[in-house]
Amino acid sequence: MNLEIRLLDARLDRIDLFPRYATPEAAAIDLRACSFNGVLLDGDEWTARIIRPGERIKIGTGIALDLGSHGDENQHVAGLILPRSGLGAFGITLGNAPGLLDADYQGEITLALWNSGEHEYILRPLDRLAQLLFVPILRPQLSVVSAFSRHTIRGDGGFGSTGMA
Repeated sequence: MNLEIRLLDARLDRIDLFPRYATPEAAAIDLRACSFNGVLLDGDEWTARIIRPGERIKIGTGIALDLGSHGDENQHVAGLILPRSGLGAFGITLGNAPGLLDADYQGEITLALWNSGEHEYILRPLDRLAQLLFVPILRPQLSVVSAFSRHTIRGDGGFGSTGMA
């Protein structure tokens, strides 16, 4: 499968910065910090940006994708934006994790970054902040019924209904 990508930040055209899988068996590609409030994270003024505890900011990743460009009208693809586990140890996560990219969204992928920790975090230009996982989408037809056609052991048992440990 091939997807079209637009590089909105020319720095990502370098082989070491282009969105890619970090290892042969990695499930997702890394997303990088390219802009803050529409201003490029670069140069002396933007060498580092402090994210204070509790602060939420939007970071542009410098890329846009067409998830519907793979050529198969019967197969739908979405993107899940997930936090990087290494940053979670510092309290840096996504305010809407996971984020969802629909196949018809073609704008810049933007991260809603949140410092849920107790310490300031130093954000540097082109830091890897999140990861993008591509997933197939099923779009079943929904049929209204008065009762389900099958019965399960769990039924409508909710929270804790299968045990606590």
